[in-house]
Formats: sequence, structure tokens, C-alpha cells
Amino acid sequence: MSGPFRKTVSIVDKQFLPGSERNEILSIELSLDGFSFAILDPRHFRYLMLESYQYEPGIPAADFPGHLERFISDYPLLLGSFERISVAWFQPQFTLVPADLFLHSGRDSYHHFTGDIPQGYELKTDKLNNLGAYGLYPFPEMIRKRIEFLYPSHRVRHTATVLIENLLSALRLGEDKTDLVLYIHKGHFEFLLFEGDRLVFYNSFAYKAFDDLLYFLFFVLEQFQLDPHKLEALLAGEISLDAKEYDYLAQYFKKTGFVGRSDVYKYGPEFDDIPHHTFFNLLHLNTCG
Repeated sequence: MSGPFRKTVSIVDKQFLPGSERNEILSIELSLDGFSFAILDPRHFRYLMLESYQYEPGIPAADFPGHLERFISDYPLLLGSFERISVAWFQPQFTLVPADLFLHSGRDSYHHFTGDIPQGYELKTDKLNNLGAYGLYPFPEMIRKRIEFLYPSHRVRHTATVLIENLLSALRLGEDKTDLVLYIHKGHFEFLLFEGDRLVFYNSFAYKAFDDLLYFLFFVLEQFQLDPHKLEALLAGEISLDAKEYDYLAQYFKKTGFVGRSDVYKYGPEFDDIPHHTFFNLLHLNTCG
């Protein structure tokens, strides 16, 4: 069933009853590196299942949409009649435009904000209510067609929309306090810089070695004339407390910690098998309007 996808995480709550999907919510996080999904019981605000799959290196990215459709078609659980289906997509090209500027610009001028759209992609927009902005990003037409075939009623958001909106909400409610957030993925990371509860910078950077990540991080801080020793940092994603990369970052910042899970949802003990700062976008997708 898995084809070119390799399962890396599988969590199933003991309360999960396959066959009850029509009362549940499916969340999917996609990139050309793989995908993850989670199932939420909205009646009890409890996550019941999470699985993650890596797209095997060396297989052409152009084949990803077809492999994804075949995988989902062969996985009966993912074809259930879910109450709602949400998809989060990561694409490095993501442009934030203030709402007033966006609303006064015609669609024909959107390319002035985003630059050239890759061939085979279409432009999508997200409204970020907490930020007061719109996010513009390319989305592969072939993935869109496959998702529409599998899930005619679904919504798509960029992962940056989910990340920004949820972090701003947490900061404004006093649930978190930080100056910057690093969301570290394999091969790329997202960097958010805040002044109080206001976002002043967001971007994603590709990296091969951890030294590359440090270069981009400190380059941005230098542009803003910020001293890292006076800043508090929160980390998310693929980094652990006992990793040397964590120790390296911790020595530079005034305070270093991890983002947490939303208290809006409940998680069975099985979810403690993964660190609470992982799968942030997937598990917060349903709180992003």
C-alpha cells in the first residue's frame, strides 16, 4: 500500500473506532517531501490518530501527485465520509500582503507581489485574520486535481498561515511569550520574529547543514540589529532537548524553550510518544479559520 512512502510515525488512540469517520475531522499536511494526517473527534475535541510518511528520496517530484492519490485510494480509512477535511500545504514561495493593499489591488496585479509562478502551479490566497494580511502562494495544479477528486469538499491553507495565526493568537492570549520562533524541518526551517504580539518578520530558508541554519538566523537578527543574548526563542519541529543543535542555540539566546500543544484539544497517552513541539501545524490546522 505504501509505495514510495515510508511510514515514520503511527499513533492510534485506544478510543478510536474505525468506521466513525462521518463524525470526525481529517487534517492533512502536504509537501513534496511527504505527508502526515491526523483525525480529530470534534465532539470531545480529542485527537484520535496521527500518521506521517516520508516520500522516498530520488523519486521524481513530478510523480508525487499520482503516488499520493494511489496511496489514499488504497487506504480505506482515509476515504471515510469525514465531517470536514482540511489540507495544509508547504511551498517555500509564500508572500504576505497587508489586507488594505491586497483588497485595493486587482487579481491581474497579484504577480507583482509574488513574482513568477512556476509552470504547472496556480496562485492561491489565504486570509490571515489575526495578522490583518493575505498570504499568496503557488499550489501544484496536479495535486489540486487529485485532492479534489478524492475530497470534493475540502479547504487548503498554507502551513505558514496555520503557524502565524496560531502563534499570534497564543501571544495575544498570553499563552506564550517569545521574541522569535524557529520551526525546524528536514531541509528547511521557518523563522518568525515578533515585537510583543506583533509579527515583524516571516520567511522560510532551505539548508543542508546546521551551520546554514545558523547563518540565516543570525543574518536576519543582524539586519534587525538584535542581540540574540537579549531574546527569548521557542523551537518547534525536528529538534530535541538532548540534541547538540539545541545546546548550540540555547547558548546564544537569553531563554530557549519549545512551543506547546493547544489546550483546546485533548490527546490520549499514545500521543506522548512524540514530543509536544512536533506536528504543530497539523495539530493546529483546525483552529485556523
